[in-house]
Amino acid sequence: MREKPRDKERLNHMIEAIDNIFEFTNGKSFDVYRSDKMLRFAVIKNIEIVGEAAYLLTKEFKINHPSIEWEDMIGMRHILVHGYYQIKDEIIWATIETENYFLACWLLTPAPARLHRVAFSLAKLR
Repeated sequence: MREKPRDKERLNHMIEAIDNIFEFTNGKSFDVYRSDKMLRFAVIKNIEIVGEAAYLLTKEFKINHPSIEWEDMIGMRHILVHGYYQIKDEIIWATIETENYFLACWLLTPAPARLHRVAFSLAKLR
């Protein structure tokens, strides 16, 4: 039987999903995002992964990192999965452009990995 992923693995899933979002949207405008169905689905799926991984982190881990907006990440995932018919492109785009949403995830990673991701993200956000 396969062992359940631990917090470190869940955090890595979150980082990978965030990296995917930046890779997919790098150099793209909101108009391109809105008109590209595959891009929209790819971004939404990766935001779902961030929220699901956050949801599956241990309670102890989340309590020990209270500055992270776990409930916002989890809530966004629930809306995307269960309220799929209400998804607004403007809200998704604003989410991926909000530096704090992603930096909160990066701050949980070890410093060497974080430096690479923060540098890439800041270049993307400028």
